[in-house]
Order: sequence, then C-alpha cells, then structure tokens
Amino acid sequence: MRHLSMLAVWAVCATVSASALAAPEMQPGLWEITTKMNVPGLPAETPPQTFRHCYRAEDVKDPKKTVPQDRDCKADSVAQHGNTVTWRVSCRIEGEVMSGQGALTYAGQSYSGRAQLSGKVEGEPMQVNVAYAGKRVGECK
Repeated sequence: MRHLSMLAVWAVCATVSASALAAPEMQPGLWEITTKMNVPGLPAETPPQTFRHCYRAEDVKDPKKTVPQDRDCKADSVAQHGNTVTWRVSCRIEGEVMSGQGALTYAGQSYSGRAQLSGKVEGEPMQVNVAYAGKRVGECK
C-alpha cells in the first residue's frame, strides 16, 4: 500500500508538470486539476484528488522544461502532436520498476488524458491507470 501512495504522488506530480506541456493550446492562469487513479484488483477505489496550480506565461512555453519528474519517477520521450502531448515514464520505488506512458489532449481552457503504468510492486504484478481532467478557473493571484 505504501507503494500505491508513492504512485499517487507521481500521478499528481505528473499532472502538474504534464499540464504545462502543450504550450500552444494551454492558456496561462489558475488551473483546477483532478486525478483519478484505478488499480485493477484492489478492493477499494482510490478517491479522486483535486488541486489548483498557477501557470504563468513562461510556464506554458517550453514542454521540455516541464516534463513530469520527481525523485522516484523520470519522464522522457515527450512529444507534441497537435493538441495532444505524450510521454513515457519510469518509476523506481525501493528497487522495483514500473513503467508506462501518458497522453493529454488540450482544448484551450481544459484538458483530459490518461496514463498507464505496469510493473511489479512487492514482487507482484501491478497495473495503475490514471485519468486526468484540468480546467482553467481564472487568473493567478
């Protein structure tokens, strides 16, 4: 379960960072971002996490500067195709590796997307699915 919490942190970090990737289609301002994580085989569903983040004009200009990464997860192969941004991610948690990919599609003041990771946690196979939804809610304060 501890590993699941770490993956939830990655999901949030990835959302914050990845939402700045589609510079031409994303408007600066205050964004409300919701992540929903699903792990097939777990009896309890993880509740959605919603938070707000301020994106300045310079934040939304260069996708390579905002690639989702943290201490445990590193992203690469970030690519933009029209309104969609894709990336690959690899997470190393206590010696075990989970890897996968994600995609976000932008519509100016909103976006939606998904990421999937798979690997082993505590020696057991695990798949994690993350759904993202973001919307601009106003100006930064």
